[in-house]
Amino acid sequence: MTTTFHRHWRDVPESTWRWPNFSPAEIAGRDTGKLLINEPTLDKQALRDRLSSRGS
Repeated sequence: MTTTFHRHWRDVPESTWRWPNFSPAEIAGRDTGKLLINEPTLDKQALRDRLSSRGS
């Protein structure tokens, strides 16, 4: 499993963020801004979103 940790969501380089349906800020901890990215989970959600939009 690939996970990445950032001390604050603002530390995430924009060029590396590949999930357009999510922003680092909305996934980060509300009180601390810390962000733990579980890449396989976000990839699966992005795939789900793409597949569901095809059925519309």
